[in-house]
Amino acid sequence: MRIIQLTDIHLGFDGEYTRGVDSRKNFLDIIQAISAQHPDLLVITGDICYKAPFQEIYDWVEEILVELPFDVRIIGGNHDDIGMIPMRFLPIKGDDHDERYFDLHLPLYRTNVMFLDTHSAVMSETQLSFLRKKLQSADKRVVIFMHHPPVLAGVGYMDINHAFRSREKFAEVLREVGVKPIIFTGHYHVEKTIVTEEAIVHITPSTFFQIKQDQPEFAVDHHNIAYRLIDLSIKSMMHRVEYLPGNLLPDQS
Repeated sequence: MRIIQLTDIHLGFDGEYTRGVDSRKNFLDIIQAISAQHPDLLVITGDICYKAPFQEIYDWVEEILVELPFDVRIIGGNHDDIGMIPMRFLPIKGDDHDERYFDLHLPLYRTNVMFLDTHSAVMSETQLSFLRKKLQSADKRVVIFMHHPPVLAGVGYMDINHAFRSREKFAEVLREVGVKPIIFTGHYHVEKTIVTEEAIVHITPSTFFQIKQDQPEFAVDHHNIAYRLIDLSIKSMMHRVEYLPGNLLPDQS
């Protein structure tokens, strides 16, 4: 089974260059590239909109995604209004409708996949209970998609200003259950892997731009855009990040 992850798209309006980037052209280029990879599932891990959420942008994305010959799932990021994300891509699960999270069991691959909601940078007790319950009944392999990395990642600006605030509660659940999941996230606009006692966390780069990791102030590192390709088999999981050139205003390229 082939899964592709996109994250941090940050779409503007038609004809708008956000921070000098044509984010809509970036998105269309990425969709063309991943379609050639023939995935079974596309997972978008949040931040569909540039800064503030607009229904017009979600509608434009939906028009593109419904034409794809593979399944699509979306989870919310901190720049999203999860109520605007079409429910065909983001079903409601749990009792707290301020969060939308769900899971997918892949028995052929002995894998449980969870799609968690961190759009508010915190995780409710209801969702933590969902996580605990699913981990306790999980199959051999557990894969989690979420927007925020559930750990600090050594990326100065993001760790200081935009880190996930339920890190310790999340780690407590993992320690309690004793399951070490493989977690794919976005949010930080970098490519990085963090291995802790509780989890293996892979941060996937943005389709907007990437930021410098080694300083406390915000700075763009480069404008190459990326997606992550994940191949599942019964015995193994392989994944890699593929980069494409981003689309900039002519005087910024």
